[in-house]
Amino acid sequence: VHPLRDTYGFHGDMDAYQYVRDRGGIVTTAQLRRARRDAETLLARTDVKVVGNLAFLPGVVHADQVRARLHGGVITCVSAARHHGIPLRGQPGVVHLAVPSSRTRVRNRGSRTDVVVHRETQPISTSAGRVWLADPATTVNRMLLCCDEVDAVIALDHVLTRKTVRTEQIRVPGTGPSARRVRRAVARCRPGARSLLETVARLDLEDAGIPVEVAVRIDGVGEVDMLVGGKIVVETDGKGHAEELQWLADRERDLRLAERGFVVVRLTYKQVMAGRTVPVVRRMLAG
Repeated sequence: VHPLRDTYGFHGDMDAYQYVRDRGGIVTTAQLRRARRDAETLLARTDVKVVGNLAFLPGVVHADQVRARLHGGVITCVSAARHHGIPLRGQPGVVHLAVPSSRTRVRNRGSRTDVVVHRETQPISTSAGRVWLADPATTVNRMLLCCDEVDAVIALDHVLTRKTVRTEQIRVPGTGPSARRVRRAVARCRPGARSLLETVARLDLEDAGIPVEVAVRIDGVGEVDMLVGGKIVVETDGKGHAEELQWLADRERDLRLAERGFVVVRLTYKQVMAGRTVPVVRRMLAG
């Protein structure tokens, strides 16, 4: 006999919790009330949240999934980028949702002030096992239309380098206000860039008219982030480079590069994002 079965023959609080969990951690309150006579007890618990007409388990369901269900859309663009590990220079202040352009109305359950709705003319492909989340190709194609050029190139560099999106999956509009910007972003992406910092530093140098080679292999050293003027190696160091083993490995690489006649410039996240790449490299080229 179940320890929480009461005198009326239905299970207690824990069974209602399991009912929600078995359905992915999110149900409508109407569905819960129809299925469970003890629904109100569950809805009163502090570890169960209710937004609009949805009841969900925060430890099981991501907040973006709740927003997608509330408005009948799919998480896309910069909001989906976070789930796919696509780097961003800043965190989006609102959630981006995709809905088919053929839909006449968008669900308006709860607040619409924290969402941006993109009406998609192309099919909205979702990630395996996460029907509320756009797949990487759909995500990046929307970012090309929505983001500025730098963020668009960062996204392209990331997915093409890691082969999570193929080149033929990138859609370039033939006409429209975004067509020129998308074509320029696609032309400027460089598969081989391994981080947001590399992409930002490279774009800064290119915008300043300084040619850059990316992901260059040097005998006896390995692959370096960027090579300028055939002799200046530009390395961008994220947080991982502060760890002792990586710090020692970086110093060894620098020594090997110096032995081969290269000059090394190492830039931190703050230095790259503060725009210090171009002035430093220019002075070294002049010298």
